[in-house]
Amino acid sequence: MPKALGIDIGGTYIKAGFVDKRGKLYEHTKVLTEAKKGTNKVIENIISLIEKLGPKEIRAIGVGIPGSVDISKGVIINTPNLPLHGIHIQEILKKHFKKKVKIENDANCFGIAEAKAGNGSKFQNVLCLTLGTGIGSAMIMKKKLYKGRGNAPELGHTIIHFKGLPCKCGVQGCVEEYISTRGLLRIAKNKGLKVKDTFDIFLAAERHNRKAIQIFEIYGEILGIVLANFVNTFDPDVIVLGGQITGSWRFFNKTMTRELNKRSFIPACKVVRTEMKEAGVIGAGLLV
Repeated sequence: MPKALGIDIGGTYIKAGFVDKRGKLYEHTKVLTEAKKGTNKVIENIISLIEKLGPKEIRAIGVGIPGSVDISKGVIINTPNLPLHGIHIQEILKKHFKKKVKIENDANCFGIAEAKAGNGSKFQNVLCLTLGTGIGSAMIMKKKLYKGRGNAPELGHTIIHFKGLPCKCGVQGCVEEYISTRGLLRIAKNKGLKVKDTFDIFLAAERHNRKAIQIFEIYGEILGIVLANFVNTFDPDVIVLGGQITGSWRFFNKTMTRELNKRSFIPACKVVRTEMKEAGVIGAGLLV
């Protein structure tokens, strides 16, 4: 029986797997993205991954893209860490495999997966955020993905400090600069903890390093303030957090929750961590 295939294109790996209507994932695999080798190599790797899973088994293909996309044209507008700017990925895959293809922002795919089969499945209004190199966001309203005129929400680029830190997007004070991995590493630097990456901070906290624990507590305070803004804006039933930083959940959850409850004008909803593995692949599969 033909199946829906979900593809999650990341900076390091391209992941894919078959997804059923309930959001169950099976027969999944991955290949290196090899972004430094250029556009053609990345597209070649996507195609070879699909062929590896068996095109005859595929009914339709959903693709999650880490960046902005034009859904109506099937075009990738901008991908910060991939050489796919302006690429008509939908048409390329459609022509090659003769299958229906849909593309979507990867954070929206995460939101779709959580709302359908994850911690948001019992709720009508679900706000999802991914905490990593960037900040991805998706809003499910009354069980439907909210997109505004096409690309909303970009909550990572809402402003938390109007004369704040310069963001890569060219604006000052974006939320992303404070709660992404850059923000966490900046807190570590200010605290005098020498680390290479956020995982080093986690390891130090695991070893009961007081500075590392304080770094996560400060991060949690900032995250709680950010989430209070989003609660006051959307009043969701639940907020689901994903992304690499959530691996340190137990070190920042307490201060995050405290600040959220203290700062919210509207009574704050519950904030939970994703329990889904490969939510991006599942959400992409559910597109089709």
